[in-house]
Amino acid sequence: MIDGYVMFEVGATTFAVAVVSVREVLRVSDVQLLPSSERTVAGRELALVDARGRAVPVLDLRRDADLAGDVLLAREDDRAGLVVDRVTAVVRPGELSAETAPELALPSYAVGLLRPADGGPPVLLVTLPAVASATDEPDRSEPALGEPVLHAG
Repeated sequence: MIDGYVMFEVGATTFAVAVVSVREVLRVSDVQLLPSSERTVAGRELALVDARGRAVPVLDLRRDADLAGDVLLAREDDRAGLVVDRVTAVVRPGELSAETAPELALPSYAVGLLRPADGGPPVLLVTLPAVASATDEPDRSEPALGEPVLHAG
């Protein structure tokens, strides 16, 4: 059972991740982004943040790396956290409902499509990426995590 979702934005796209997979959310201004390892996950470079003296792997998805953002730290050590433009909300499970979407229409990093109960634009449900799946050869046949794939109508 899902206990809720952390909703966040990257550019014009809204995403959600299960709240149980997120340990905490930090402001980028509170952490130090360390140099990239030149390894990639979902088409993005894997970097590190110094979060309270602990190096944590993250994918920096911000549209503009010069602007502040939020860091979603993964609960599990084998998962990468995300640096996003901004975390917008933490919502209860009933506030988003699953919507049927053709599986082929979703990028591989999306595990589903959600719609706010009050209507509104769709939200891509994602999981925090496994660091163990990092590769030097990104798959360029689909948008990288954070690139817009849906346009709200």
